[in-house]
Amino acid sequence: MRRMLMAMALLATPAMARVPEDLPMATPAQTLNVLYLDLAGLLGPRDRAPLWTGYLSQRLTALYDRMTALEATDGRRSLSREWLCLCDDPHHLKVPPLLVVENAGTDSAEVRVRLIGAAGWSRRLRVYMVREDAGWRIDDIAGEEGQRFSEAMARAVDAHVRGRGALGL
Repeated sequence: MRRMLMAMALLATPAMARVPEDLPMATPAQTLNVLYLDLAGLLGPRDRAPLWTGYLSQRLTALYDRMTALEATDGRRSLSREWLCLCDDPHHLKVPPLLVVENAGTDSAEVRVRLIGAAGWSRRLRVYMVREDAGWRIDDIAGEEGQRFSEAMARAVDAHVRGRGALGL
């Protein structure tokens, strides 16, 4: 009951809220809802890294860490947009997003996401999630055109390794 009240309080007062360590995010939809609220700037200061990058699967974390290490060496950013929304300015997201969980199992799930921006734009994404370390983690994100976050990161790593610099994806 206490956890449920904490979750309700978190959603009721988003401007001042922080995500508590013990916030129950037992389902893929609960996890994504909190991550999108954070991306929209409703769970804390906007000058910090978004929470979603800490909710990547082990596979995606290894690739993300390699990409950011290579970016640090040349000072350029490879991926120029937020992949959790495929947008440049996530602080204008209308929240909560529309989340439809498909193909949910005990260890993996596919979530269809529909996002709407304050300017009227709309995005449809698929977020592939896996259960790791007793929680749900993002294993990949795909846009409407099918481009996957993991593939974009792999190309960014390849571009850095080959000395071509940032891709601007």
